[in-house]
Amino acid sequence: MNRLNRNLFLRGNTIYVRLFIDGKDRMKSTGITANGPQDWKAARDFRDQLIEKTKTPEPVPTSDARIGEIARLYLAVIGNSTLDTRKQNVNALYRILRFHFRRCDIDTIPVEAINDAVDSYRAKSPTKPVSINTNVHMAQAIFARHCLSYYKKHGFDGLEIDYFLGLRPLKTPQPSGYVDPRIIDEISRAAISLDGNLRKAYLLVRYCALRNKEVYLLRNEDLKETAGRYWIDPSWTKTGQRRQIPISEGLFKELKGVGEFVLEGSEFERKSYVNRVLSKWLRQFVPMNYQKTVYLLRRRCIKEMREIGEMLRLLR
Repeated sequence: MNRLNRNLFLRGNTIYVRLFIDGKDRMKSTGITANGPQDWKAARDFRDQLIEKTKTPEPVPTSDARIGEIARLYLAVIGNSTLDTRKQNVNALYRILRFHFRRCDIDTIPVEAINDAVDSYRAKSPTKPVSINTNVHMAQAIFARHCLSYYKKHGFDGLEIDYFLGLRPLKTPQPSGYVDPRIIDEISRAAISLDGNLRKAYLLVRYCALRNKEVYLLRNEDLKETAGRYWIDPSWTKTGQRRQIPISEGLFKELKGVGEFVLEGSEFERKSYVNRVLSKWLRQFVPMNYQKTVYLLRRRCIKEMREIGEMLRLLR
C-alpha cells in the first residue's frame, strides 16, 4: 500500500479513499485506475463527495487482499494456538490452493479465490475424504473470529470467503474391521527393527491401545511402578476418564525416558511420528482396502485385551 495523498492511497492500480470518522477507519474504492493527474483529481472529488454525503460512510470489502498478506498476519497473530500449529494451518491452505492453481505464485492470489480452489480440491483430490476434511478444517482456522478482527486492524475487512467458511465436511467411509492376524504377525516381525520415537509410538498403540493424541501427549511421569507392578496412567485421555493400563517390566524400561514426554521432540514432531510416520510405515503391510492404519492396530489390541480378560474371568 502506497500513501500518495492525505486521504487517498494507491493499492495496485486502484485509488482508495480512507476516512477516519468517529474514530473508525472507513475505506472505499474510487474505481479509478491511477494513470495520471486527472485520475487523482477525480479521486479527490470523489472523496469530497463522500464527506458531504455522510459522516459515517459504510466500509467496503477490501477485495484486493492477497493470500501472502493474510498468511503473514496470521503467523503473527496472538491467539490460543502455537506457532507450529499456525504454520501447519498455513501449509494446509497452501496445499489446497496449489492443487487448484498448480504453479502460480500462491502469495499473490486474491483471498476470495479460495472459494473456487476448495471446490476443486474437494471434488478432484485423490486424497482420502478424512484427509481432505482435515486440511480444509485447518485452513478455515486462519479465518477464526479473533483472526478476522486482527486483519481488520491492518486494513483487511470483509474478506469474501463466507462460502469457504460455511463448508460442511465430506462424508467419510466407516473404518474397516479388525486387521487380519496374519498381517499383525508380519507387522510384529518387522517392528523388531524399529527404534526411537517410531518404536515407542508403535508399542503404545500395539500393546497399550492408546489413541494417537494420547501417545504424543504421554509423559514419562505417567509411567508408574510400585512393588514390582508396572502400568501406564495417562494424564490426558480423549474421554477425560483416567485409566490404568498394565504393562511388563521390559516394556516399562523401553518406554521410560529422561525428558518430559515419552516421545522426544516438539509437539509437532511427536504428533508427526504417530499420525504420519507410523501410519506410512504400517501401510507397507495394511492393504489399501483398509481405510485406516494406526486405528486398526489399536482396535486389534483392544480385541486381544478383551479376549484375555474373558479368559481370566472364566478361570476364576
